[in-house]
Amino acid sequence: MVGVPPLVWSQTLEAAANRLARYQRNQKKCEFASLNPGKYGANQLWAKGLAVTPTLAVETWVKEKPFYDYKSDKCAPNHTCGVYKQVVWRDSKELGCAQAMCTKESTVLTICFYNPPGNIIGQKPY
Repeated sequence: MVGVPPLVWSQTLEAAANRLARYQRNQKKCEFASLNPGKYGANQLWAKGLAVTPTLAVETWVKEKPFYDYKSDKCAPNHTCGVYKQVVWRDSKELGCAQAMCTKESTVLTICFYNPPGNIIGQKPY
């Protein structure tokens, strides 16, 4: 993609993502999770009525690439690109994801955690 090394799967991150996905499903009715900067970087995806595979989740996040300008390290006006930057963050080494089925409109919630976290303001991803 952009020359960053592949991530290693982390059972620790998978377990943390699983806890948050279950919490969002059971306590928050699968509403948008507030993923504040913290111990891990994070991406999340909601998909209605789809079989969400890891490939589909990453492809969805990478679709933000055209809206990211590497030279200025900025997103295009009226667009976001933070999840793309996290996917390609060169210093992230580990990944762990989990899913929860939500009864609300047959939605699948996917959450992925990255370690070390990326998408740090003022730093380019690669």
